[in-house]
Amino acid sequence: MKPHGKSPITSDYDEKVMFFRDVSPGPHETQLRFRLIHLWEAWNPVKKMLIGLEMLLIDEQANGGGSGTMHINILDS
Repeated sequence: MKPHGKSPITSDYDEKVMFFRDVSPGPHETQLRFRLIHLWEAWNPVKKMLIGLEMLLIDEQANGGGSGTMHINILDS
């Protein structure tokens, strides 16, 4: 069972860790470690279709200034 509902975080140090500030287009041989803070789904109740999805993510370098947070919008086109 997870203590206090939090997901387990490994303490293993991995030199190939990427943070949000390091993300760039293209393939990478690294891990992007983050915690999902909030997930929003927008549904069309008439058509019963997913309209959009938003996620708020935070990484290990978040300091309250927003440098370690990422907000993602995924909209249906």
